[in-house]
Amino acid sequence: MPLAIEPGFALANTADFPPAIKTHKSDKQLVSTVKRPSLCGITVSSPASQTARMLRRESSRMGVNSNTNDRHVNMTWTLCGTPEYLAPEVIQSKGHGRAVDWWALGVLIFEMLSGYPPFFDDNPFGIYQKILAGKLEFPRHLDFYVKDLVKKFLVIDRARRLGNMKNGAEDVKKHRWFKTVDWDAVPNRKLKPPIIPKVSHEGDTSNFEAYPEDEWKKETPVSPKDLEIFKNF
Repeated sequence: MPLAIEPGFALANTADFPPAIKTHKSDKQLVSTVKRPSLCGITVSSPASQTARMLRRESSRMGVNSNTNDRHVNMTWTLCGTPEYLAPEVIQSKGHGRAVDWWALGVLIFEMLSGYPPFFDDNPFGIYQKILAGKLEFPRHLDFYVKDLVKKFLVIDRARRLGNMKNGAEDVKKHRWFKTVDWDAVPNRKLKPPIIPKVSHEGDTSNFEAYPEDEWKKETPVSPKDLEIFKNF
């Protein structure tokens, strides 16, 4: 999606998560479970020359089949994505590849455990400045290992970013925060997630809080005069 169109956002607390997630007692277990397919999506679903660039909280799905479809071959220079999840090299237009997905995974883990992203501001450009500064402040309740993991993902120098070095994803899989994960079972869908959302059909939104749709700004209809411009379009 065009970067200029999408405004930045900041989660105030876990109220923005689905009810099933808010009532789950083990945040670490939940987030670790959600992140396993995310990591496999980077390492297994996407070849080395492709970049997902859609790794974020809204795109994480639990208990249902999901695939990485927004792929771009080789290195790209296009500026698109959710502001809070953009890696420094994207903002700086240096050209980027799969290293941006490891950065986004670090942002995602931080946000799901904290309730807000590591870099946020009321203004998208304020977000970019904080990303480029690279200063991280963790909530006190996060344990040492997840802090270490996030720090290694959110490294400005992509050559030193976890997952993007010589051993690739193996460095991530061997990190202490994932020590209980059976990585062979993940792509084979043999692990039982701590939460399986109950859905009755493809577009079931019952796991999310309702909001008043009538509050959306209603656009005025296009006038016949303006429509005439596109008559032969």
